Amino acid sequence: MKDELIQFETAKLAKEKGFNEDCDMSWCTPVVRKFVQGIKEAQYIERKPSIVSDTEIDNLSCGYGVSYKDHASAPTQSLLQKWLREEHYVYVENNSCIVSISAFETFRQWNTYINDETDEALYDTYELALESGLFNALKLLP
Repeated sequence: MKDELIQFETAKLAKEKGFNEDCDMSWCTPVVRKFVQGIKEAQYIERKPSIVSDTEIDNLSCGYGVSYKDHASAPTQSLLQKWLREEHYVYVENNSCIVSISAFETFRQWNTYINDETDEALYDTYELALESGLFNALKLLP
């Protein structure tokens, strides 16, 4: 069993709201310097956001024409949930809903509660529901 890391948009919002705990992994957008023959000014290509270890950031930033922007810690969902609870008294919980398709087939979906307020959306996995709840809880913070 593995604890999920939060997604990029949630990580950026958490950083905006003051999340600054130590994490082994970070979300960032690599920017690669591209050299084109005959052009004096360097061109930069922005890659899609990815998760990298802090060691990788240190190693790659020391040359190789790579830099990073939009750097944000990538905590586990449970660490961010704990931070919201302990620092801001915001409680994010999931609830299981059994949805019946027919008499022969049932499946489970999940929804989220933030401080006892229900998110009406249903999610196929616990982790998707928790991610949505964490993101929405962060939006509530000043």
